[in-house]
Amino acid sequence: MAVAYLTSEEKYLVVGADAKFLQVTIPGFLLTFSGYIISDQGSLITERGFIYGTLADQLTQSVVSESESILFEATVEVPAGTYYYKAYATNELGTSYGELKSVTVG
Repeated sequence: MAVAYLTSEEKYLVVGADAKFLQVTIPGFLLTFSGYIISDQGSLITERGFIYGTLADQLTQSVVSESESILFEATVEVPAGTYYYKAYATNELGTSYGELKSVTVG
């Protein structure tokens, strides 16, 4: 479980994530990120998604999930390689990120 706290000591979101991949074309893969909201502290989630990249300290790409559920997914097409990612969720309290994870595609 990934815990990501906002600046308030009492109000926080808790976000977790996982990832899987499927080869669709050579050399392309569909990488599906799966996330979940563990706690929204009673505030409506307005956006949920993932930030990702090929360097752990440079997550420069993002994908927004279209789901409005506590469970959410987003899929991107990527070449083979290792990807680092974090789930995120935003509500009136701010944006919270899950822990950094990685997945190797291919």
